[in-house]
Amino acid sequence: MTRAKNRESLILPPIQFTVCISNTLTSSMDQRDLNILTYGNSWSDADRRDFTRYVLNELKPARLTMTWSSRRSFSLLCKEKVFQFRRHTLRLDMDMICAARAIYGPHMRGDIQEAAYGTLWVYVSKHIIGRMPRPDQGVLETIGHLTRFFARPFSSQQASLTEQQKKGLIQRYESTLDQLLTMLPSRFQSRLEHDDWPLVLSNSGLYPSNIFFQGRREFICTNWSQVEVCPFGVSAASIDRFLGRYDESGVWRLVKDYAIWKRTFFQKLEENMPWRWDERIHVALLLGQFLDRKHAFGEVFYGGDTEYGDIEHRCTFLDRVMLGFDMEEEDLSGGEWDSALYSRIF
Repeated sequence: MTRAKNRESLILPPIQFTVCISNTLTSSMDQRDLNILTYGNSWSDADRRDFTRYVLNELKPARLTMTWSSRRSFSLLCKEKVFQFRRHTLRLDMDMICAARAIYGPHMRGDIQEAAYGTLWVYVSKHIIGRMPRPDQGVLETIGHLTRFFARPFSSQQASLTEQQKKGLIQRYESTLDQLLTMLPSRFQSRLEHDDWPLVLSNSGLYPSNIFFQGRREFICTNWSQVEVCPFGVSAASIDRFLGRYDESGVWRLVKDYAIWKRTFFQKLEENMPWRWDERIHVALLLGQFLDRKHAFGEVFYGGDTEYGDIEHRCTFLDRVMLGFDMEEEDLSGGEWDSALYSRIF
């Protein structure tokens, strides 16, 4: 396989807290209380022991204001700081966090401190107060914020990356591309070999419950644990979550004026792009939605151990959008195949 050489010219461009409020603590805690909190996190006895030791010895709290839990982590709000605990095997990629900060800075919390504690990794950041998106805030305003967010990897912001960060992202690009090439039928490979294929540093954990606003400034995303170099559209596909097309459990539903809002999103995204909108971005958006974790292909792709067969109708869809890379604009953006196949997949 011939690999394009000029990787520095690639479009390359985040990791904090998965928030799911579980309960509020209002009294002093003992070891038994702390053990109860962490059940359901698939933690070992050693993990719970180190968590208890850290809280009782390092934090010494009389009160813990709030706790958050997820399948991968457990977080506490104490002394105006957020403490997140992760198993040793689920350490956050701080290099990617630093690279993300150079690109998505206004959308991230302050600095994160990382420390190993027994079997756990502990991440500490300043607690920031804000408001969740509200229906009365207006769909148009939310769309405006999101399009600026999705356009940031393509802007001059990447110039603030250090050479080491750029090198690391290039390595991630190549490894992700190699993985994608092994998953797809061979007829797609030459298309993905192009230097200008828009893989970027993306946040595929962008959900309405993971963002909040401070005043009228850009939103801050609280979950950067799913930062990765991936097709541009994987992150942008989350627009459907914000428009209510499908929820965080993957349930799809009809939404009034959905087609209008989606068209507005594409128009505003094009306005925020630093270069001329072309078929690369359109194809990347479709491929990104196709690879999104909520869909079957995403499960295969991120599992990384199964080849996706030629006979699947999803590959027929890819034939249309990827092998149709040089199609005329009206052919690429419309036609019977577009609505029919898209509805079968999504």
